[in-house]
Amino acid sequence: MSAYIGLDVHKDWTFVTVLDQTGRVVVQKRLPNEHVPSFLEQFNVLKVGLEASTHVFPLYRALVREGYMG
Repeated sequence: MSAYIGLDVHKDWTFVTVLDQTGRVVVQKRLPNEHVPSFLEQFNVLKVGLEASTHVFPLYRALVREGYMG
């Protein structure tokens, strides 16, 4: 399924919201930060949005490595 991903990133965990192409919430889940990239593998990710804070850098780098962000 094609999806848009919203990430509310905290120091040790992230609240993930997955929307389908119509904007319907498909999944909302709290995950440890290191599990987010593997969780996203089940979706055809169209876009990822995440907040700008000092806690996002490690997760951002992991998402770039996996090809979710550029």
